[in-house]
Amino acid sequence: MQNLTLVLSAVLILVANAGVYSSGLRKLSTVFCTLGLMLALLGGIVPLGLLSLFLLGALAAHEFCARRPWRFPALSGLTALATFGIALLIAQPREARLANLRDEFRYESLEDHLPPPATAFPEVAMPTGTASRLDEWESSVTDDRWGSRSHALQRLHEERVELFARSPGFGVVRTVRAPLGKLPETLRPEELRISQPNGGSVRTHDDTTSTVRSIYDERLHGIHIAGILDFINHENFGYVKDRRHVAGFQSHRFSKVPEPSEGWRVETLDLVGLLLHKEPVAYVSANLPRMDELKKALTRPLDRFETTGLEKLRGGEDLVTADASANLRMLGAIRSAKQCVQCHGGQRGDLLGAFSYTLVGGTR
Repeated sequence: MQNLTLVLSAVLILVANAGVYSSGLRKLSTVFCTLGLMLALLGGIVPLGLLSLFLLGALAAHEFCARRPWRFPALSGLTALATFGIALLIAQPREARLANLRDEFRYESLEDHLPPPATAFPEVAMPTGTASRLDEWESSVTDDRWGSRSHALQRLHEERVELFARSPGFGVVRTVRAPLGKLPETLRPEELRISQPNGGSVRTHDDTTSTVRSIYDERLHGIHIAGILDFINHENFGYVKDRRHVAGFQSHRFSKVPEPSEGWRVETLDLVGLLLHKEPVAYVSANLPRMDELKKALTRPLDRFETTGLEKLRGGEDLVTADASANLRMLGAIRSAKQCVQCHGGQRGDLLGAFSYTLVGGTR
């Protein structure tokens, strides 16, 4: 839009100057400037409107005062400088606001937050069902909506010239593209800490009473996939240019307890970590897992169910269960989707961790 504004402004100045030097074009130049003013008013193009108004005034002054054509080019040049000077003043507060946001949400390196890129276990061929479900949840986290937090941050850092050109001073006022009008709210997602659904009590598990089995149950997979999508927190990823340049980084965390599914509900949910310790551990907390709190979180060794289930996840399964004394144990894989590789490294499908659930209710 800035380029179009400059082209139209140049045409107006040329036509106005031609009208001064040629009596046959004098009315035409007035008509052009009037049309420019009307177009600016209808389209909200601030500098074009100002320039048209100033040129009409200059033409009137030239018509009714001493006619000295050689002075008009200088006058029209000053008019153009005044027009874009005013536009710059109009744009400056918004540009200052954007500069403050760039400083607040500056680029940072994820190397301080994530372990070095690595594959936790040797690569294995995923069963067809596991691969299909990974495809499904990858498509669920694809977020290319205009106005998303990632897109807003990308524009903030990578489209600085365009944002300036589209400011109310230089572009079309009514079509300045979102989400800049609500950037602070978009960029600052609510910080939540969600208590474990059993009331926040921390306990270890070792009460399985049956064989650990791989399973495909739409109800149970639904709980697990919903949990992963919420934990991944993809709408608040921030903008990832590369591993060392991330703006608005937000750690993975839960925003709510996974919803019940046909009677099954989550009583406890622990994160099984594989990358930061020599041996796999489960993080225990009164709250649902948050990645930014892992360094201070308590850990425990995996119990018998989790140890056995983890071997099955390493082999390519994505969900295993076992009956417990009064509930159901479930271990679900957290695999690296294509969106994860850019930050976490490794390969798509790598096992990054797991969620260890205790479920109550439902029917087996």
